[in-house]
Amino acid sequence: RRAEIQHKQNVNSLARQLEHTIDSFQQLDNSLNGNVTDGDVDSGGNVAVKIGERLEELDRQRQRAQDVKFLIQCWLEVSERGDLSSLEDVRRLGGEDGKVRCAHIARQLLKISTRAGPQGPPVVNGKEVTNGVNGANGTSDGKVASREIIERFLEMLEKDLLNQFDEFYRRQNFDGMK
Repeated sequence: RRAEIQHKQNVNSLARQLEHTIDSFQQLDNSLNGNVTDGDVDSGGNVAVKIGERLEELDRQRQRAQDVKFLIQCWLEVSERGDLSSLEDVRRLGGEDGKVRCAHIARQLLKISTRAGPQGPPVVNGKEVTNGVNGANGTSDGKVASREIIERFLEMLEKDLLNQFDEFYRRQNFDGMK
């Protein structure tokens, strides 16, 4: 009888501990996934997911703003000084990703130079907009046309990439060829 009573007490104690553990787990689960019964759907893990999504969106906006700032800096360099030293630095020091970024930025610069090109100043909302480039050949104060500088840079980048591709092809490095 004593053993039976002791066993019954042990089973009851273990049952209470199991119920307590299950309640604790449910509280944790509700805090992570949001407890619909309390009417607070935006709690715990859902809030963390929303914060993470918002942070990712803000990071994308920040990166885009930095890219636009760099694009403007490159355009000012090429239109005012006649060189692309910032873009050249990224091409030399940036590795494969830097070369891809350079190609993308140079293509955008080429579009900008086409809009502001030799046919005269572009027209925006019915008003002429100037950027320091005048005349029939797209030059100002004897400077080389921005478009020509950008095109030369693109040709140099293309030759660079073709040489790099050829090296990877000869070594059968398929990841490098990508």
